[in-house]
Amino acid sequence: MTKGFGIDVNIIFGDIDIVADAPIGGIVAIFDGEPAQIDAALNYLRQRNIAAEVLKEG
Repeated sequence: MTKGFGIDVNIIFGDIDIVADAPIGGIVAIFDGEPAQIDAALNYLRQRNIAAEVLKEG
């Protein structure tokens, strides 16, 4: 993410559980950079079926 989109990504929290023999997890991260680059990174994740939710902007 940092090299591909020119943003900084700081992982604050992450976890993973096994549900019905499948790994399911989540990460809370801070993206820092130009808004257009952050949007591009989020779209990249979403195109790969990775759910991404913005909790706070700015």
